[in-house]
Amino acid sequence: MAKHLAAKNSAATNGTPMTKADELLLHIGQEKTGTTTLQSTLIRARLELREQGILLPYMHPHAGNSLLLAYTLFGHKDANIYRQSWLEMDLAQLIAASERAWNDIQATVAKAPPEKILMSSELFFRPMTSAAIRAANQMVNQVSKSSRIVAYLRAPDAYFLSYTQQALKDLSLCFRPSRTLIKDTVAPLIKGWDGPVSLNVFDRQVMKGGDIVTDFVTRYFPAIDPATIERLRIPYNVTLSAEAMSILYDISSGKMVWGADRHGLAIEVMKADSRIDNPTKPKLHTAAAQTLINWRAPDLFWLRDEHGITFPSIDYDVIDPNEVDEGVFRINGIEELCDVNNDRKATLLRRAMGRARLPKSMRRLLFKY
Repeated sequence: MAKHLAAKNSAATNGTPMTKADELLLHIGQEKTGTTTLQSTLIRARLELREQGILLPYMHPHAGNSLLLAYTLFGHKDANIYRQSWLEMDLAQLIAASERAWNDIQATVAKAPPEKILMSSELFFRPMTSAAIRAANQMVNQVSKSSRIVAYLRAPDAYFLSYTQQALKDLSLCFRPSRTLIKDTVAPLIKGWDGPVSLNVFDRQVMKGGDIVTDFVTRYFPAIDPATIERLRIPYNVTLSAEAMSILYDISSGKMVWGADRHGLAIEVMKADSRIDNPTKPKLHTAAAQTLINWRAPDLFWLRDEHGITFPSIDYDVIDPNEVDEGVFRINGIEELCDVNNDRKATLLRRAMGRARLPKSMRRLLFKY
């Protein structure tokens, strides 16, 4: 870092003031494309990256995720009960914290301009007005000479399955995604953003090294060897078995009546899932997967025809935008989406129910030992 800053200071004394970063990377997601893993891995390496001229702003309380900036950078003023509860702030506090975070970035850049700034949050992946995009451009231009938006995109069937898993962990149910979510989000940015918008496929078959960290670092921090970045020992967003998904769906939908703490039971299901052998890896039935692909056909064809982006898991010749069974969004159980081992499901449920009836202190001891 000392060598990097010395070069910057030398340039300043030679009559070329360096008051801005060379480039700002705005990583906008999409959700369920390894965003948390990327953010958390890089924030752990933020000091090493700073020595290479890369600034990852630290934003309490969630290290690595710049979602706070959405309230200032893109003028998001929406109240979100889940997010406010998670961040332990109400909307007014979030807006104030966002302004402080932006001011901190400005002060850091003014004091010691980095070569690159990275801001990352899947909250940025949402349709925005041209006015919001213009305002964000103006703010970014205060701290950087140039900017680039980076997005990773996931095939519709894989995205739906991953999103459903995440929803069930919070005892929420399935949702019906917009048919044009990607186009509605990306097209205004391509038109209105001052810099380029880079679209990448989130798929192990095509990502460099088969993972998001290696792919991102290789593409956007080419001077850094991704092998030198320490990886997380415990992965975020652990995949649930199909049996655990099925139980969580039954709890969420009310199919299974549980008079005690529903969330306590859900936690015990997820804990027991990691301890019981032979989990069934969730895989969508072929008909369900094709329905989800057909539903998102407008996005898929727009990405392919306008930007040359395709997903290796999809056969584009069999996509039929008019062949959509919307029953896939109104399922009566995970068994309608995936194969489930009913014997393992019953064993898992018995274990979880037995633990959920115990005091919390006893449950923690049982899981630990």
